[in-house]
Amino acid sequence: MRRVATTLILSSTMVFLATATAYAAVPEKVRDMARVDENTAAASANYFAWSQHPRSSNHFNSYVRPIGGGARVRVNPAGTDSFSVGIDGSLVVYESTRHDNGNLRFYDAATQTRPSVPDGVNTRSFENRPTLSGDWLLFSRDNGNHVKFARARTKVILFNVVTQEQRVLHTDRNRRAFVSSDQVNGDWATFERCHFDPHTGDYSNCNVFRYRISTKKLVKIPNPGLQQYAAAVSQDGTIYMVRTRGSNVWRCGHDTKIVRKPVGGPGVVIADVGSDALTTFATDETDASTTLYFEKFRCSSGRSGIYRIANADTAS
Repeated sequence: MRRVATTLILSSTMVFLATATAYAAVPEKVRDMARVDENTAAASANYFAWSQHPRSSNHFNSYVRPIGGGARVRVNPAGTDSFSVGIDGSLVVYESTRHDNGNLRFYDAATQTRPSVPDGVNTRSFENRPTLSGDWLLFSRDNGNHVKFARARTKVILFNVVTQEQRVLHTDRNRRAFVSSDQVNGDWATFERCHFDPHTGDYSNCNVFRYRISTKKLVKIPNPGLQQYAAAVSQDGTIYMVRTRGSNVWRCGHDTKIVRKPVGGPGVVIADVGSDALTTFATDETDASTTLYFEKFRCSSGRSGIYRIANADTAS
């Protein structure tokens, strides 16, 4: 009986370990300083960009440096805050905020110049959460600072910086919803939406959406009754998103996983976050692999750092 019991225990342990180690992707630390919160991150083949703030203050800055390391350069001018950043090649796009007025700005890391942003991008509203790919700029526009809150709207906007064509992918009353642009990459863009209860402060019904630029087709990513958010997209249209348990309400760090969802294929869990992840960014590498960057958020302390998953396109 003892041998049978031992065999059963070992078998159960092997099943448990197989389940526990099914997610082969092991996130690698990129930036995670004890007294600094690193937030949004973006990378190209040659440069890495990110936003951060010291825990001792509420002043946010965005930086860029060569991908292999080296001196960082602050992209937002003195006297401004920058909460989010994107990059394509050497061109950085970042949110620049002064006196509660948020606009988008460019910084070229290769030439150390500040190209102008086309007319029609910045308005009296609050532009934020930008990413850039080729001619297309994706961002959110929130007019909540300039009208009565009950009438406030958040829009997800895709803007062509050459032709100045503007497409509104989604609009929502931001008193009842959290809406955020996530990433544009090649022919694809993605954003997220959650229902927000202003009375309880709870987020629920969180979903990710994928938009194809060439066909103007928008789809909601299939959801198995959980919370899906913080999406990135690679050039082949594959979505990388964060998923937590809880069919009714989002709970920080509740069995948080990173899921890969290719076009026309099933969703596959590739990594266990261990806490939560609030933003992601997919980088297409020169060897055709995908590196996924994400903001790891500690629910208990509120600390955040930047991590990445190499070969996220094949991890399982």
